[in-house]
Amino acid sequence: MGKKQHFLIGKKLHFHIGVDRPANQVIKNGGFSFPSGHTFATAIVVLAVLYFIVPWLQDQELQFVISLLSICWVILIGFTRLYLRAHFFSYVCGSLLLAITWWEVMKLFYFRFWGKMFSNE
Repeated sequence: MGKKQHFLIGKKLHFHIGVDRPANQVIKNGGFSFPSGHTFATAIVVLAVLYFIVPWLQDQELQFVISLLSICWVILIGFTRLYLRAHFFSYVCGSLLLAITWWEVMKLFYFRFWGKMFSNE
């Protein structure tokens, strides 16, 4: 799944759920509030880093540092969405859970179906 597909998931949910943003935003932003696209996209990128890049690193300290920085990045993005009052807390948490669910479904699809299509079995 590419960046475009992840973007489309968030946009489709914006359209179908249609929850308004908080009224007292720091920077006025149109559109709907759930899911938080910034949180969703950041979580997908961080999950990709944790799944694909970190295991390839030989140094355990570097693995720990990259993992910690990645997790802190997701938390920071979530905090900025709350600080700017662009989303409610529950919507940021929901977006994070949605990203984790989407990641796990895509892993399941890959290992169950896509991987079998190219195996020699």
